[in-house]
Amino acid sequence: MKNFFRTIGFCVTIILLCSCTNEKRINRLEPLSSSKGNYNLDLLVSEDSINDIKFNEAKDLYVINIPLKPNYSKLDTIFSSYKFIPLETSKECIIGNVTKIISCDNCFCILDRDNKNAFIFEKDGRFRCKLGDKGHGPKEHIDAWNIAYNKEKGSIALLDLSGRKLQHFDLYGNFLLEQPLYLLFTDLAYIDEELVLYTGTSYNTFSDIFDLYQFVVVNENLKPISRGCKTTNRLRQEFSYSGVFKKCDNKVLYDDLLSDTIWILNRTHKTPFVVMEIEGKHVLNQYEKAHMTDYLYQNRVNKETNVINWYITSKYISMIYHSPKSGGPVQNLIYSRESKLSRIIGFNNNPKRLGDYLAKAGIDGVFSDNTFLKIVQPASILEAVNHLEIKKNLTTKEKKMIRDLSIDNNPVIMIEQLMEF
Repeated sequence: MKNFFRTIGFCVTIILLCSCTNEKRINRLEPLSSSKGNYNLDLLVSEDSINDIKFNEAKDLYVINIPLKPNYSKLDTIFSSYKFIPLETSKECIIGNVTKIISCDNCFCILDRDNKNAFIFEKDGRFRCKLGDKGHGPKEHIDAWNIAYNKEKGSIALLDLSGRKLQHFDLYGNFLLEQPLYLLFTDLAYIDEELVLYTGTSYNTFSDIFDLYQFVVVNENLKPISRGCKTTNRLRQEFSYSGVFKKCDNKVLYDDLLSDTIWILNRTHKTPFVVMEIEGKHVLNQYEKAHMTDYLYQNRVNKETNVINWYITSKYISMIYHSPKSGGPVQNLIYSRESKLSRIIGFNNNPKRLGDYLAKAGIDGVFSDNTFLKIVQPASILEAVNHLEIKKNLTTKEKKMIRDLSIDNNPVIMIEQLMEF
C-alpha cells in the first residue's frame, strides 16, 4: 500500500512540474505613476508577445577614422556664414542650462533640466510658451527630465521621471495627454507613432522580461512591443552607458560607450550605420569591453582619444572627440557622407569672425541638412568682441545684437552654415 501511494505521489509531482514548465510567464505591467486617474490599460506581456531586436547587416556603412594628430582646417573653409538668434529673456522663461534643443516646425523646443522646465521659442527667438507648470497635480510635472518631438502629430512628449509620468503638449503649450509610466527610462525618441525608450541601467526588476535590456520599443499606449541590447547586472552596477538617442531622416540613432558603432534602431532590428576608428583601430578592444567598469573607462579615456558626442544630418556627420595625445581639449571632425572627406575643427585656428571664435568647441544640435546649432552664453560673446580682429569684422546685425546683449540674458542660438565639400 505504501508503494502504491508513493507511486501516486510521484506521478502527481511529475504532472505538476510539467504543467509549470509549459506555463507561459506573463507579467502585468502596473503603472509606476502615483498620479490618480482612470487608466483602463490592461497591459499584459509575456516572452512570446515581446520580440527581441535582432542584428541586421548594413548596406551602407560609414567608417570614420579619427587621426591622433589632426590637420586642422581653417574655419572659413568649413563655415560660410553664421546666424545669431538671441532667446527672449523674461520672468516666464529664465533658462539656467540648455540640456537639449530640438528644431521643430517653425520653433525651437528647449529642455532646461536645471530648472526642470521645457520652453518653446519662435524661430526668431521670441518666447512662445512653456510646457506645463511645476507641481504634483494633474497636468503638472515635478521635473522635466527629457523631451521628444513627435513630427507626425506636431507634439512634444515630456518625461517627468520623478512624477513617473509622460505628458504630451502641442507646440503652443496646450496640454494633450498624460500617461503613467510602466517602465523606468531616461531617454525617448519617436519612430512614427511608436517610441523607443532607453531603459539602460534602470532597474525594471518588477518586470524581468525587460530588465537588463538597454532599450524597449512601445506603442502609443506605452505597451511594449520589442526589446534590445541585453547587458549584464555587473555592467549595470559598475558602468553607466551613454544612452542618447538622436534623429536623422526620421530614423532613431543610438550608440553606447562600449561600442565603436552608431546604430539605426527600429522595432525589429538594429543596423550598424557609422563605425568609429582611431588610427584604423577600434576604440576599445574586446577584453576591455568585457571587463569594463566606470573607473576603468574613465582611466582609459583620460589617456586615449575618444568620441564624446556626435550629430548626423542627411549630408554630414559631426564627431566631437577628446584627444589627449594631440594636446587639444576638444576637436570636431565633420565628415561628408557624399564625398567621404573630412574637416577638423580645433583650437589651433586664428579666428577673425565672431562665429569662428565661438564655433571651436563643438555643436549642440542639428538645424537642417547643412546647418548645425550651437548654444552660446552671452558672456562668451561679450568676451569675444574684446578681440580687436573680431570686433573689426562684426556685421551690422552682430553689432546690434551685442548692443542689446546683457550677461544676464538667456543664451543665444548660433546657426552654423556649412560649405559643401
